[in-house]
Amino acid sequence: MSTFLYVLTTAVYGVVNWLSFEALVLPKWLVLGDSDTQRVYNDTLTRYFNRLVYESARPYRATTFYGLFQSRLHGRKEVLGAANEHPLTAKCSSLEVSCRPFPLEEYGDCEEEYFCETWKAARFGQRMAFGIGIIAFLAFFPIIFGVFDRVKAWQFLLYPVFAQWFLQALVSILIIHERDSSSTFHYGIKYGSAFFFNIISLGVGLIALFLLGLTGFILNRQRDGYMSLG
Repeated sequence: MSTFLYVLTTAVYGVVNWLSFEALVLPKWLVLGDSDTQRVYNDTLTRYFNRLVYESARPYRATTFYGLFQSRLHGRKEVLGAANEHPLTAKCSSLEVSCRPFPLEEYGDCEEEYFCETWKAARFGQRMAFGIGIIAFLAFFPIIFGVFDRVKAWQFLLYPVFAQWFLQALVSILIIHERDSSSTFHYGIKYGSAFFFNIISLGVGLIALFLLGLTGFILNRQRDGYMSLG
């Protein structure tokens, strides 16, 4: 029974980490556009690489993507939508046909007070959450194979699993705050796929926490039952 509970929790927690990874490296948080423009997003791999997406009014229909994950390839140029060689940068524009890290002071991204600090805090939080999640996920396997005491191990797993959930919730709150209060983003910008990946991850994370707590409850009851029989 204990093995099944830990395997089930591990599987659910694996989904949490997959969604967390998607929200990090496929960071499209906001979208501005109608159903016609949505089809444009579906035609490009780039639609998955940004947290925030802004599309200008017709006739330009320029799409700007704002992300958390970025590469160190500063100044690299790519045509937006290049499916095979899209750089992992945090801001891309189809009008400028370029991608670059975001935010950067030299581009005037940090003129608004605390904007850059908040955005970088969200980036750090999402990376930290994913890092903690991977470590916690790997820790499940020696427990499943009986290397560690299953009755006590769930208590130690509870802390990193909750820490990951808390950090992801904090990142979502920071992005919501930036979207609603920052003048950097245009009116009408909507939440995109990465934001919902993160929200779904939070929901599945609650299920993982519940299963972990249920595992501990059942194992402790079984242990107490064995002790009373003894």
